[in-house]
Parts: sequence; C-alpha cells; structure tokens
Amino acid sequence: MNFGPMNKSGGTRRLNVAITRAKEEMRIFSSLMPEQIDLSRTASEGVKDLKHFLEYAQRGASALAEAASAPGDFFDSPFEQTVAERLQSKGWTTHSQVGVSGFRIDLGIVNPDAPGS
Repeated sequence: MNFGPMNKSGGTRRLNVAITRAKEEMRIFSSLMPEQIDLSRTASEGVKDLKHFLEYAQRGASALAEAASAPGDFFDSPFEQTVAERLQSKGWTTHSQVGVSGFRIDLGIVNPDAPGS
C-alpha cells in the first residue's frame, strides 16, 4: 500500500500528469490488479484514483459507471445526516455524497421504481 509520492498530499497530481501526457493512446502494463488495492488501509486520494484508473483500464466504461454510482459514506453537516435519517425512517433508501468529482450531490434518494438509475 505504499505508492511513494502518490500516498502524500497532492498525490492525485502525479497520476494526472502521467495520464495527460499521452498524445494518442496509452498502454497499461501492471503487475498490480485494482482489487489488490485496499482503500480501507489508506486515506490517500492519489491511491484511490490509481485504483479507479486501473479498474477503468481493465474494464472500460463500466468501471466509470460503478465509480460514479458508488456513494460516499459521510455527511458534510449534521443537517444532511438528520435529513437522511428521517427519510430512511420513512422507508426511503438514501446515499450520501453521490458523484465522482470534488462537487458531489449531498444526498441522493433511490427511486423505488428504478433503483439502478
């Protein structure tokens, strides 16, 4: 779980630079599979991005869809948490911090008629 500079603050920039330098195409050679990166053992954004990048390289666009739909597990405020808890007590399924960028949707509510969308 030690990826050198990627483990440090700003490690996401290292991966970003490596990816954006490609002019036409990239070929990824790795002895590390994405499922070998245990995100519960690190708080590094760079390592998280590396895992998602390797998933994308391996599986293509389906990996992006999974990452985009994977909600976070935290709330930005006690208000958000209270709203989520009240909705859940009424039978609604909620997800916090929905999205993949730095600007996530605070709280998503699952449509019971179309739970996957």
